[in-house]
Amino acid sequence: MPRKSNEDDRRSETIRAVWALVASRGIEGATIERVAGLCSFSKGVIHYYFDSKKALLLAAFQAYLEAYDGEIAAKLAALGREPCALEVLEAVIDSTLPPFSMEDVEPGELPALGPGEPLSPRYKARLFIQFFSLAVREREFAEVVRLSYERQGAAIEACFPALGPAGAREASASLMALIDGFSLHRVLGYLPSGLPEHAELGRRFAAGFSRRAL
Repeated sequence: MPRKSNEDDRRSETIRAVWALVASRGIEGATIERVAGLCSFSKGVIHYYFDSKKALLLAAFQAYLEAYDGEIAAKLAALGREPCALEVLEAVIDSTLPPFSMEDVEPGELPALGPGEPLSPRYKARLFIQFFSLAVREREFAEVVRLSYERQGAAIEACFPALGPAGAREASASLMALIDGFSLHRVLGYLPSGLPEHAELGRRFAAGFSRRAL
């Protein structure tokens, strides 16, 4: 059996292999055999950590959402001070809606992810649609999304204390729905002519709620 000291590294390597396969081949193409082929250890080691493909996909989905949380936290920490409400919202929007390129939605294989390598916009776009499609079909994956939304919602609600509990909840729900809608548009390569990028539209929407909160 693997040593305990190797556990985090091997779990991380396995999950990053799942990301690469899901992004390139879809959920069905991310087989345990292919995952092992991208890892530096055997299929038996993967089964030691994850007793089924479903458990492996669930862990990869959770790690995908946690990667967003970590990216947002890093942006806010880089400010070196307590962020204002609009800065929190902009960090969420910038992490969720990076600059758009049609290359992000082109089909084809994606390169494997190196240790600690951040997810590119192209990876994010593909993983978004693949993992969220599982949440439509599988209750466990839907629960992961629900918990993630609750965490995000609480953080965004805290940006709008002047709106009161009901107003802050409305602002949070509206912004999260807007970001998800823009994320889907990015996956489909849809950007209406004559309008700024999705992230800029999101910033303007967030700024409107911030002005209401003053």
